[in-house]
Amino acid sequence: MIKRIIFGILLFLILWASFIFNFFPLILIIILVLGCYELLKNISKKPIWIIFYTVLFIIALLCGLKLFYYNKWFLFFMLLCIISTDSFAFFVGKFFGKHHFSKISPNKTIEGLIGGIVCTVVVMSIFYFMFRYNLNFLLNTPFYYYVLLCVGTSILAILGDLLESKLKRELSIKDTSNILKQHGGIVDRVDSWVLVLPCLYILINL
Repeated sequence: MIKRIIFGILLFLILWASFIFNFFPLILIIILVLGCYELLKNISKKPIWIIFYTVLFIIALLCGLKLFYYNKWFLFFMLLCIISTDSFAFFVGKFFGKHHFSKISPNKTIEGLIGGIVCTVVVMSIFYFMFRYNLNFLLNTPFYYYVLLCVGTSILAILGDLLESKLKRELSIKDTSNILKQHGGIVDRVDSWVLVLPCLYILINL
């Protein structure tokens, strides 16, 4: 667990720095290349599943690139919402989880998922009031709409995680690769983005 916490903090610092110094698009490109490699090396196992997920993966990261240039701090807050959901769901589920959520991902519990969403809304609400007058997109976003956005993002992040778990079950693999050693592959780390980013892109273009 300590390793997971340290690794999570490290990833967050890299993410934060990439937005401050504007090299997040480069990170997206690296993720795109390595992620497609991880997926396509398994194409002989389940071609239809791999093609479907790879196309979805590419679309999601391209949407992320568009969102960065649309409003990078809007994207940052939504990625922070994803990270928060994943982290709180893990810890709440580990200490309080009793009822399993899905056979697709047996480690996930109902308590963990609800706790992840609730804790995320609380944390993101604190950030809203802390930075409301520093970021235009927060200043121009009503609080109730912001909360709904965070809840929707959390739910989509969970569904994205489950979708990738389903893919791995179809392929009979535990991790998409060992690039990150004990933390799974690149796709494993960004599986929660796959549904969130396209939906956010559609939202801003409505």
